[in-house]
Order: sequence, then structure tokens, then C-alpha cells
Amino acid sequence: MIVIEKLDDYNEELLEQMRLEIERYINDNFAKSLNLTRLDCLYFPNDFDKAILDFQIAHGLEERGYTNNEMGTAFGKTMQLMVDGDEKDRIFIRKEILIALFLGDDEGKQLSLNLIHHELCHVHENHDLASMTGFQKEMEEDNEGLNHVLNLHAMNIFSEYVVPKMAVTTKAIQKIVNVDFLIEIIEYTKNNMDNQIQKFEDGEIEILAVFGSVQLTGGHLMKVLATLIGELEGLNKNFSEVEEQIDLFMDQYYIGEIWSELKNALRTLDSTYPNWDSLNVLEPLKEVILKMWNCLRVYPTRDEINILI
Repeated sequence: MIVIEKLDDYNEELLEQMRLEIERYINDNFAKSLNLTRLDCLYFPNDFDKAILDFQIAHGLEERGYTNNEMGTAFGKTMQLMVDGDEKDRIFIRKEILIALFLGDDEGKQLSLNLIHHELCHVHENHDLASMTGFQKEMEEDNEGLNHVLNLHAMNIFSEYVVPKMAVTTKAIQKIVNVDFLIEIIEYTKNNMDNQIQKFEDGEIEILAVFGSVQLTGGHLMKVLATLIGELEGLNKNFSEVEEQIDLFMDQYYIGEIWSELKNALRTLDSTYPNWDSLNVLEPLKEVILKMWNCLRVYPTRDEINILI
């Protein structure tokens, strides 16, 4: 179901035409390859920020808000709810995406279509995850300590691999590898963590703040890399020459080994997905996450957090 709130400057007849066209496009192009049985609705609120917060409060979710920091700003978000005893997914999309999809230039239309496709792929992913009952039971029981933190990060990183791998078919191929962006985020991550550690040395922040920073910035970099791996694989083309060039590029930076090990870990996970039966499948990816944090001079253990000064 597509829900479009009344939007300023756009009459209801036009909005209804948009709603019907999106519904038709989803049915014709996505519904056959994606399992969307969990989809409650695709919702375009007039006020995205308020709609997200109202939903989170109404459904008693611990999370508040959405990604809106130095790492970027979310234009879409998928959240879970119970409907008549069944778990469903509601997709929230900014109204600007809707307008760009129908009234924007060609680039804006493609970016908007890919964002909607991406969120629908999260619905398919949630269906797959829910089907792995043994794995999910272990995830629910694992709720404290460093191992729990690593499991959550591993799931987020795998999500940003498998979903873009599915959604890449609606993305402009020239947008997949952005060298300038990669350089920027690789350097930003290192510089940000060096600054945070300097603040810790100077007594300005506590060690837990440093650990929080490495999770945020290091985790974001790993999700960017996971997305790149997933999108290249999702093209279903021989990209060995491109991958070799990217390997050489990554080797220039502190993440050369991490890049290689991340590819292997994600591909190993994907080879048995969605048939995981134990949290143990996440161990290789968790090792790569720890290695990333170590490269950024943070060394958490089960009992303490150490920093390389």
C-alpha cells in the first residue's frame, strides 16, 4: 500500500496519480523478485522528521530519530511494527524523493527510484532474517557485552552489503565507484579518530566516548566498503579488472588488509544466506570489525578498552 500525505503546493489528483504509478511500478518491476509480504505500507509523510519520531514513540521503540550526523542524513527509513499479531515493515520516505521521482531531472529520478528500491530490499531482507528462527533466537539471547556489540555491527554491515547488492539494478553504474568520496571518508575516519584520541589524552573526553566514536566512524566506513562490494557483485558482470584496481587503491591506505578480509568475510556469509543456524557464522566478520577498530588505535576486550597512544 502506498500512502502519500497531503503535500503543500500539490493537488490531491496529482498525488493520487503518483501513488498509482508507484504502485504499478513496484508490482511490475520489484514484486516478482522481492518478497514484500511484510510490507505494511510505503509512506511519504509531509513532515518526515515528525512522522519518524511519532512512530517510534507510539510503538515504544528505544531508537529515537534517524541518521542525521556528520556521516550523512537519511532520506528513507524502514521500521517494524505489529499488525494483527504479524510483524510488518513500514517504509518512510521523504516527500522530496517523491517530487524528484516525478518532477526532477533524470539523475534525480534515478536516485529516487534507487532509494525506494533500496528500502523495499530491506523488507525482503527482514523476511529472510525472520525465517532463520534458530539464528534469531540466539541474537535475542545475546544481549550484553562486547560480543553483543560486535554481533550488532556485523549484522548492520552485512545488511549494507546484501541490500545494495539487490538494489544496484536501479542505480546508475557510474555512481557505484566514487574515488573522491572513498578518499574523503577513508581520510576523515582516520583523522577523526586521531582527534578523538588526542582529546582523551588531554582529558577532554572519557574512554567510552572514544569507543563510541570508533563504532560510529569506523562502522560507517565499513558499511561504505560493504556497499561497494555488494553493488559490484550485484551487477552480475565480470568486474575482476575493476576489483583489481580497487584493491590497488585500498592498499595505499591503512585499510588495505581490512578491505581484502572484509570481501572474504561478506562473501562467506552470503554463500549460506539466508540459511544461518548459529551466531557463529558472524565470527569472521566480527574479526574484521575488531581489526578496523585496532587500525584506528582502539583495542576493546571483554573486560576493558585500551587505546594506542
